[in-house]
Amino acid sequence: MDIIVAEDHPVSAKLLEKILIRAGHRVHLAADGEEAWDILQKKEARILLTDWMMPRLDGLRLCRRVRETPSTSYVYIILLTARDATEDLLSGFEAGADDYIAKPVNPDELMARIRVGLRHLSMEDRHEKTLRQLMNTEKMASLGHLAAGMAHEINNPLSFLASNIRTLGKYTKEVQTFFTEYQGLAKEIEVKDTKTEHILQRMHALEASAEIAYILEDLTALVGESGEGIERIKKIVEDMRIFTHPGSQTPQLTDVRQCLSESLALAEKKFGKPLPVKKDLAELPLLSCYPGQLTQALFNICINGMQALDEKGELHIQSFRSDDHHIVIQIRDTGHGIAPEILPKIFDPFFTTKPAGKGTGLGLHVAYTLIQQHGGHIEVNSEPNKGSTFRIHLPADGVKIQKNSQSSPQKSQDGP
Repeated sequence: MDIIVAEDHPVSAKLLEKILIRAGHRVHLAADGEEAWDILQKKEARILLTDWMMPRLDGLRLCRRVRETPSTSYVYIILLTARDATEDLLSGFEAGADDYIAKPVNPDELMARIRVGLRHLSMEDRHEKTLRQLMNTEKMASLGHLAAGMAHEINNPLSFLASNIRTLGKYTKEVQTFFTEYQGLAKEIEVKDTKTEHILQRMHALEASAEIAYILEDLTALVGESGEGIERIKKIVEDMRIFTHPGSQTPQLTDVRQCLSESLALAEKKFGKPLPVKKDLAELPLLSCYPGQLTQALFNICINGMQALDEKGELHIQSFRSDDHHIVIQIRDTGHGIAPEILPKIFDPFFTTKPAGKGTGLGLHVAYTLIQQHGGHIEVNSEPNKGSTFRIHLPADGVKIQKNSQSSPQKSQDGP
């Protein structure tokens, strides 16, 4: 295990290094928080042992920076401190430290706390693996539901493409026959001047019987319809590619409206009909995010809203900037609402009110987790028989993955 030790006292740093190397760990020494931060950007270290008081960047500010910065893996932080006052320890934990050890350091206690950290990281890795499996399960379930609707969507353009191609084949033969005979008559005109009038009459009759004008006009329409059908199929395939693609491993500047558009297009494929949606989407700055994941989260919430609607219900979708630091995507349905006793459970994994076999209970859980990994959160307001409102808050300055955050979703039972 790679461990970073941030300690500005050389003797203490060497002592800690010796203890950790003896236990089989790889140690990277840093004289202050800034140096530790630089090492953390270059090394795959999972444990950070940091002194409280250091020049340039102290332990508390280093903790906060680590927790506020996107990372592919969780870093376990142990704070070294000579302070033992309760308020000081609370400050350390609030800054993001997982544990602390008092100075002077006892080697046995240090190794015991390192082992606790390793167990924590092992559980964190298992949690991440399980979460990925859950997301894949939900995605596969969604794909299963989408398949029927998409088969219908693809079959429609395919059916008229097939019909158009058969008609085009028939027209091609008629046009070939027409031009073959027409060319023959033209040659006769060149050779037999005395029969010109009779041949011209035959040519006009041939042209009338072949309906060339109609064929040429219909050919244009057939080609246009076929092109539209191909574009529809391409769009369906592209929507599926976006949904099933694992997505970029790095954030991309993305238009939130594009993610909403793609999620609604997928939802339409699932239900096999246009959605009753009213949109009021503000023009927002491009957001640094994982577009595939954001699209999946929005898709799951839209599906949840659609399933709550009756025949005359609607979805109302808004996007706006709430302040200088957050943007909001609001998805409101006019459905039956969520019962107060159920509201606190809706983001729990496997929770569903559907009959057995009708739902995985993972859709909203996956949506909440994906938004949380973007540094955002979801608020839910619901009132029985009046509908529910999901407000997705995202940091305007981009992705801030906080994998250590296990807080409960923010829910409210106030009216929308």
